[in-house]
Amino acid sequence: MGSDMVLSGDNPQEFPSLDEAVEILRTQLDQQDEGSLVFQVRESNLSSEESDGSLIQEVESDSGKKGIRLWKKDGNHLVYEFFEVGTGLRRCVINLDEFTAYSDFFVSLTWSAAEISLYIGPVSDDYEGGLVSESSSEIIAQVRRDKNGRLVILGDSGVEVGYYHVQEAGQDTLMPQSKEIFDFSETKCRTLLRVAEDTDDFLIESTLVQQIIVMLVTGLETYLEERFIEMCSERGVQEEEIANAMASVYGPVSDEALLDRAEKKGIPIQELAREQQINFQDISEAHEIYSRAFGFNLQDCLNNTGNRGLIERSIDARHTIIHEATDMTILNIDRVPPQEPIFASHEYGLEIINTFSETIDELHQDTKS
Repeated sequence: MGSDMVLSGDNPQEFPSLDEAVEILRTQLDQQDEGSLVFQVRESNLSSEESDGSLIQEVESDSGKKGIRLWKKDGNHLVYEFFEVGTGLRRCVINLDEFTAYSDFFVSLTWSAAEISLYIGPVSDDYEGGLVSESSSEIIAQVRRDKNGRLVILGDSGVEVGYYHVQEAGQDTLMPQSKEIFDFSETKCRTLLRVAEDTDDFLIESTLVQQIIVMLVTGLETYLEERFIEMCSERGVQEEEIANAMASVYGPVSDEALLDRAEKKGIPIQELAREQQINFQDISEAHEIYSRAFGFNLQDCLNNTGNRGLIERSIDARHTIIHEATDMTILNIDRVPPQEPIFASHEYGLEIINTFSETIDELHQDTKS
């Protein structure tokens, strides 16, 4: 709290002191999905032009997953922010020029899964009117915690972050999550699709759609790899169990050798999955490691979406596009006839983007349940 910011508990409404308010806040943030906090502030704290600064410094819950900050900005704005790691940041701003000054007033902060609100009003019951409020449901930024435990705000109002990668002293401290990686790949694919739709040159159109196939399959592979790493932590899987699961698909290597390799690299054992010795593009192989590590049936999950056939055909098409000389303007050229040709058209591009997107959404939801 800034040295010129004074919070008082000595008032007719018996509002809590600053220390009491902060402790109440920490408890509420962890124990409740929604809550409120009311406290008293002296008018001089807001009326002074030199009083910019924090009324309440960034206060985090004991778990570190949620927090708030309240401060005065630019001389005449009171700003309230609420954040939740993995969900995002909301912000309310009140213009103090709209507020009638009192000798003492209360500030109320509320939060829920749907929105946050900020209220300012007179302490005295005798004063008529004067209550000012602002609410916000908009998530304006993403909030992550890096490997050093520090909070990182990604984006702001009007600023969208598509991808991020934070390094410190040459070491990765923050990487995007599995779903974020795929979502950004999807965004790039839809950008290419718009170009394919607008061109009159079918060679350009088909080439772009083939690139979309490659990017979507790579996005699926990366998603399954990164989601495996995340689930190891989320589900509290023991290192020995992870080593056993990885050894089952790694080839001729022992659990102990994998544990030793991870220790020498100074990384959690699940991050060895990034060494690309597990083929997450192979649905059967990916299923094997998910099943052994988590008891999760990846094949059933994909079958239930109804999209497995198209996804596996796309995986085969990607292999041909990258590794063989065959022209893939007709994607099923090796089966024509008797099959009707499937052209790498923008219509087909839209179909596979929607299919992969729907599949990843359902898969992600299933892995979180």
